[in-house]
Amino acid sequence: GNDKLQGEFVWDSNTQQGFMKLTGFEVNDPAVKQYQLWIIDDKPFTVKEPIDGGVFNVTSNKEVLIPIKPNLKVGKAALFAITVEKPGGVMVSKRDPMIFVGAVPAPNRKS
Repeated sequence: GNDKLQGEFVWDSNTQQGFMKLTGFEVNDPAVKQYQLWIIDDKPFTVKEPIDGGVFNVTSNKEVLIPIKPNLKVGKAALFAITVEKPGGVMVSKRDPMIFVGAVPAPNRKS
């Protein structure tokens, strides 16, 4: 795998908002390919058919912040996966290549 790739994912199921902080990703030409985010949550079907988290572009191989905009309501998010797809993304990814998978950090419990 590519050890330079780093990703942090922040997601709030209550507001259905979040973002990802990515470092080391190759800058893409949106006319040729785009990145697409997939979200696996606590609904069983999402293991086989992850929720489309939207297509996005990387404009710097340093650190970029990208909002997460899923097309369905996300439950308790478990995994975020990033694939490279054709421009505009796809409905169902072949998940090849799946270039990055990141787990969601457990929320800090307030005592």
